Amino acid sequence: MSTHLNRLVLRTLRNTSTTWQRRALTTSRSAAMPLYIAHLPDYPNSLERRLSVRQGHLERATKDKEQGTSIFGRAFISPDHASTTSNPNPSIDPSQPHPGMAGSIMIFRFDTIDQVWARIKEDLYWTAGVWDKENARVDQLLGVPGDEGVGEIKP
Repeated sequence: MSTHLNRLVLRTLRNTSTTWQRRALTTSRSAAMPLYIAHLPDYPNSLERRLSVRQGHLERATKDKEQGTSIFGRAFISPDHASTTSNPNPSIDPSQPHPGMAGSIMIFRFDTIDQVWARIKEDLYWTAGVWDKENARVDQLLGVPGDEGVGEIKP
């Protein structure tokens, strides 16, 4: 590695070491916790409500990710907006809300499923009536040999 590149890497590590140390501490503690997947469909015709509270939802999701409790989250789109054989690459700009958004998939790391439900019920999409409460579902994921470190952040 070149000397210039070495200095750049070291400077970057010094500037981010506190963040990485905080994240490493959080994730090492949480790595032993179970993973849960939440399937949270939207109520029909709730796109306008979703978009009105989206910024607050995303801010909370970012905070959860920093704390190590949110591992993954994405909106999913309805089948009529999905890629198909006849339309394999529909134009989707990830920086813009998609008109076909139909719900959320989230993976959490908490000690209990009750903690996952508590977190979901605090979410703006839940309190604003975006997510379909009657059809929301949370399941615990089982691990496989060798995935003990899933979700760890390594510098």
